[in-house]
Amino acid sequence: MAKDYTKYAIEGVAENLGKSKLALAIIEDYVSKNKVDFAVLNAAFPDECQGGIHGVFRKKVDVKDPKRYYMDRPISLIDGTEIVVTNQWGIDNIPGLIDRANALGYVVNKVNQTQESSISYKDNKIATAFIDLFKNKNLNIDYLSEFIKPAEELLKMYNSEIPAEAQAIDDVFEEIMVYVAKEPLLLGGYAYIFTFVAQKFDHWLDFSEDLIKENAYQWNDMVGSGKNPVALVCEESSEDNFKSIFISRMMFTLITIITDTDEEELAELIVSCDMDKYTFSEDDECWICDLVIDMLDVFGFSLDDYEGECEIESRHFLDGDRTMGYDYIGLSQNFIGSFA
Repeated sequence: MAKDYTKYAIEGVAENLGKSKLALAIIEDYVSKNKVDFAVLNAAFPDECQGGIHGVFRKKVDVKDPKRYYMDRPISLIDGTEIVVTNQWGIDNIPGLIDRANALGYVVNKVNQTQESSISYKDNKIATAFIDLFKNKNLNIDYLSEFIKPAEELLKMYNSEIPAEAQAIDDVFEEIMVYVAKEPLLLGGYAYIFTFVAQKFDHWLDFSEDLIKENAYQWNDMVGSGKNPVALVCEESSEDNFKSIFISRMMFTLITIITDTDEEELAELIVSCDMDKYTFSEDDECWICDLVIDMLDVFGFSLDDYEGECEIESRHFLDGDRTMGYDYIGLSQNFIGSFA
């Protein structure tokens, strides 16, 4: 499914807005022009407008999944409540919010429906070089740090508190996603990682949940086949593009299966992703293990925080039980609790 890059304008309020920034602008403007408390705002923009579990907004203190909200743009209501607007908007749910906004007196129009986007600060060589990584599909790297470092170099140049600079990062991300839409398995994982790196610099980017779901392996399919992501990626990739596809499949799968598995099953899946199922070559060094650890670190789960042994039971993907030097079960429990 191609990602939709339609831009929107709110007459008399703001122009050239993507879907997430459109939602943020509507709520910010409505609160600034109306003396509302949480109950009144919730009545004006009920959860149904967003169509998902995140609602249009939440009380900041109640947010358990900060990456899905504009935590850096809290909005104060007259009752002292601070709310944050969700960034989970796409082509399927933005019409509900637009209809509600129009009913409340706003005039929201589509500006364009192009599949290409223009980047602010086009003269920025670092931004152009970073986008070229996606344009040229030059991302089959050995270590995630090789991608994360240039991402950090780019992001630290833009101040999220300055609207023009925040928009520049949004534009860079949208251009990246044009290429991701064409090659979701080769490029999607790296774009997803970029959203996590961006959070370190207070840039909150909207990654397509549909893209994640469409390119994740399903838990029941893996269990039924007895094949973990390493084995499955080997079946659909070449040695040259294995790493890129594995990063996308593994990250999207981890996020998707958390509602279908428990911490012991998830721990087994993570631990099973080693060289045993890698069919392209024999290698004594388990670089796949290192890659998985790097991905967990991107999610905010460092093995250094889980020192101590654990016993991994062989249920679905391992040939026998394993004793691990880190508490993968504790990590998996926290992972599920964080993203479920």
